[in-house]
Amino acid sequence: MDRALALFLDERDFLSALTLAGAAEALIGDMLKDQGKENSLESNAAAMIGLVSVTDGASLSRKDAIATLNEVRDWLKHYKRGVTLTIDAEEAASELLDRAVVNWITLTNRPLALMDRFDDWLRRRSRSPG
Repeated sequence: MDRALALFLDERDFLSALTLAGAAEALIGDMLKDQGKENSLESNAAAMIGLVSVTDGASLSRKDAIATLNEVRDWLKHYKRGVTLTIDAEEAASELLDRAVVNWITLTNRPLALMDRFDDWLRRRSRSPG
């Protein structure tokens, strides 16, 4: 977690931060499942399913919601010949880091020092126009 946050905040190495955050998010998410707690992926998938239902009147399966949430992470992990993906690396990394941070806090109830800086970054980003 610390290294993923440092790569994002200090080195602006968004793809490396995304890859490490994805590993942390999945690992810690599994630990939460083992404790009978909901992880951020499950929570975000449920929110996405509800949002699609309310806004589009359509149904979205849990599997499809999770695939959408993990699309960038999985694309970076698994080479698919002929498949390209255009992303905003900073945005994609911040989304995955946010999920990993939520999992970490849920599991440990103990924030890491860089998590405060990341939280500040998220707040500034959400207030900026555009």
